[in-house]
Amino acid sequence: MNLKGPSRTKLLGTVTAIYDVGCFFGAIAAFSLGEMLGRKKTILLGTTIMAIGAILQIAAFGVPQMIVGRIVAGIGNGLNTATAPVWQAETSKAAWRGKLVVIEMILNIAGFSLSNWVTYGFSFVGGP
Repeated sequence: MNLKGPSRTKLLGTVTAIYDVGCFFGAIAAFSLGEMLGRKKTILLGTTIMAIGAILQIAAFGVPQMIVGRIVAGIGNGLNTATAPVWQAETSKAAWRGKLVVIEMILNIAGFSLSNWVTYGFSFVGGP
């Protein structure tokens, strides 16, 4: 799967951004699934869907499979991102509620930042 070069920039941007489309639909689906399944089962479902999406991306032999994997992983992430803070706020003690939600958001941002820096670092590594 060759996504390098100026002629592939738009395709690479699409493959990268399509994850957010999956996140959007996962967050929308969390609205109804969260009520139907409950918060805990929705988080487990989101994690399972994310794992399937990750496997699809790891095993991708072409761009279409990579795009499907990114959408699937995005749906799982959207489910988790929309459900976990609500569940955490509902189940934590009032004295800890605000602190825990802020800590979770800080860790989400730190993880996202770390993944971007790792990706940036690996962009300088040559490959086959």
